[in-house]
Amino acid sequence: MNEETVLEASERFGTPLYLFDEEELLESVQRIRRALPERVSICFAMKANPFVVGSIEAQIERIEACSTGEMRICKLAGLPTKKLVVSGVHKDLGLEFELIGGGAQMCRYTVESVQQYEELERIAIALGVRVPILIRLSSGNQFGLDAEGTYRLIDRARQGELMDMRGIQFFSGTQNLSAERLRRELASLDAFVERLESELELEIAELEYGPGIPVMYFQHEGHELETTEETQLRVLGDALGQLRYRGKVIVEMGRAIAATCGTYLTRVVDTKSNYGRNYAIVDGGMHQIVYYGHSMGTGLAPCRFYPDRSDEGEAIWNICGSLCTTHDVLAKQVPCGSPRLGDVIAFEKAGAYCMTEGISIFLSRDLPRVVMVESDGRMTQVRDRLETYPINAADWENAQFGRK
Repeated sequence: MNEETVLEASERFGTPLYLFDEEELLESVQRIRRALPERVSICFAMKANPFVVGSIEAQIERIEACSTGEMRICKLAGLPTKKLVVSGVHKDLGLEFELIGGGAQMCRYTVESVQQYEELERIAIALGVRVPILIRLSSGNQFGLDAEGTYRLIDRARQGELMDMRGIQFFSGTQNLSAERLRRELASLDAFVERLESELELEIAELEYGPGIPVMYFQHEGHELETTEETQLRVLGDALGQLRYRGKVIVEMGRAIAATCGTYLTRVVDTKSNYGRNYAIVDGGMHQIVYYGHSMGTGLAPCRFYPDRSDEGEAIWNICGSLCTTHDVLAKQVPCGSPRLGDVIAFEKAGAYCMTEGISIFLSRDLPRVVMVESDGRMTQVRDRLETYPINAADWENAQFGRK
């Protein structure tokens, strides 16, 4: 995000502010697509950034939603149902019944347990329709089923009439820095699918894989940031190209797609020096921006100061938020010029999770506005500033939710 855009947005919409760059978002999708074999499709895990689903939908083949709320967002955005994958370890049966009985082209549903399978089967029987499912293979945690449980459930599904077993879903995790792990997982998946097809005499139509491509946030991580991300993408593309499996392959990503499109703007509201340490207090805080692996300013978060005062001489500053806790440190020991009241600090790579993983209603502070910078440069407010105090008020029924 260039300086002109940052300063214009901060003046027009105020701070704190989330700013999402549509052009960068779409370029991110294309960077990933260029690294993958042509036959591979892309699925966006919308939990990374629900605000951009409307902007990204035409550029990708599938969107994963993991809650009733996320499905409602998809509906508001007018997304075609056939593009959606309903995932999650705990699903809303009422929503599933509504979607399956809605008459639209059907979503896919992940199945993460025998119970989820039986719940979907009962809905399919009640409505007399075939339900497309992906059996989730666990990577060794609470998600999905282990290999033998997956095998048995697929065998059960193929013998029924109403469960349309489309394929396998496997999610590695997040921030996967190991090229060897990525290769090993895909080789193991390839062998497992080959076993299923051979022993059960069926065709696995789809393989959906979440590789956990990393986004490098901090200078202390000891890696060439972009090089690490690009290397993992290249390894992924090569490994996918070597699969013996010839069915449809879908790569699911969230962080890797959306991270670079986001900038969080916050303004300096106070400066001080305590015991020889410089502190800049900002109007935002840790409740509104969270980087994966970030704690109390450890690691230098990707931030820029506007205006740039480095020509006035370099000093070391700690950037702290407005919360009443010593944990509210956004960046520690930042070399910069001396910030002044009203200066804007832009935290970059804030397009994935940063705006939703914070402790948003702590101290009943307002939720910031959200602005989309569209491809033609226009700025569109997609969420107004929202008061949160009614959520924390004992007399919440009489509290009025307001906009500022």
